[in-house]
Amino acid sequence: MPMKPHSPCSSPGCQKYAVEGGRCAAHKREPWPGRRGFAGYGTDYKRVRRQVLREEPQCALCGSTASTVDHILPVSRGGGHERTNLRALCKPCHDARSKKQAQKKNSESGG
Repeated sequence: MPMKPHSPCSSPGCQKYAVEGGRCAAHKREPWPGRRGFAGYGTDYKRVRRQVLREEPQCALCGSTASTVDHILPVSRGGGHERTNLRALCKPCHDARSKKQAQKKNSESGG
C-alpha cells in the first residue's frame, strides 16, 4: 500500500516537509504544559471529578447535560483540584472556555 506523501511545513516560507502536526522538526511547537489530558491528575482528582458530575448533572453555563469538569481558576494560574474550584460543564461550553483562556494567555505573553 503506498504511503501518503509528506506535506510541506505550515510555517510561512519554510520549504521543508512536515514531520508531525503540520510542521517540520525545526518549527515543531512545544506542547503546552497545561494541556496533559489526565496525566498528572491522580486518583483524588478523578474521585472529585466523579463527585462533581454526580452533584451537578447540568452544565453551569448553559444548563445542558454536563460531561466535563472545569477548574474555575485554572491549574496553570494557581488553582487546585479542590471541590470549590470545580464545576460541571458540557463539552461545547468547556471547549469555548478553554479556547478563550488560551487566547487570553497568548495575548498576555505577547504571542
